Amino acid sequence: MSEIKGLDVSIMGREFRVACPEDEQEALLSSVDYLDRKMREIRDSGKVIGVERIAIMAALNISHELLNTRIAGSFDIGEFKSRIHSMQARIELAMTEQDELVVLQRAKEKFPNETPRIISDNGSQFLAKDFKEFIRICGMTHVRTSPYYPQSNGKLERFHGSIKGECLRPGTPISLEDAIRIVTRYVEHYNEVRLHSAIGYVAPADKLAGREAEIFAARDHKLAEARERRKAQRQATRLQAVA
Repeated sequence: MSEIKGLDVSIMGREFRVACPEDEQEALLSSVDYLDRKMREIRDSGKVIGVERIAIMAALNISHELLNTRIAGSFDIGEFKSRIHSMQARIELAMTEQDELVVLQRAKEKFPNETPRIISDNGSQFLAKDFKEFIRICGMTHVRTSPYYPQSNGKLERFHGSIKGECLRPGTPISLEDAIRIVTRYVEHYNEVRLHSAIGYVAPADKLAGREAEIFAARDHKLAEARERRKAQRQATRLQAVA
């Protein structure tokens, strides 16, 4: 039996150390290369985001390929294919539902005293029992928009328009990772810096923190000072003219 040694491998740019018999290292490296290519293909398709989800999809695809290459014996290949497709659909749905809960949980942890109204479409992730239960426990309310009527969720449509016009088109991302980076930076700017006319030209973060009254007062003070300066300048100009 050959000696087992540690082997450093790279998958999706991440380094791993794997214990492997010395005479099987070449086969392991070939497997790593194949898995890396499959995961990159899934990532580049743009349909799946996140290393964990990409890994699950790659495992399902490789299992599907394995079933296709095996010779049918005492089992039904077609049935196994059907099970693989069904499993993939369920996993995709479960991950989508989980993503929504993770986002809401992070928002709740960041703003524990807020109980916002959640507006969504009628996607299956928003109809799931876990989602409804989470909303109830957190004291939030949930409103679903009318099907095939995007105008009923004008806030989200306006946000999408802002992302396209102010972020994606000027930024021109060249890859999925580049787009994620650009949009993430824009969302931070949108929430914390950008002034919104609908809430009195303050940033959403200031509105949420209850700082709008302080901001409005500071603006009024600056305007009053500016009026006094202009008044003094006009008086000085008139006195000079008289002199």
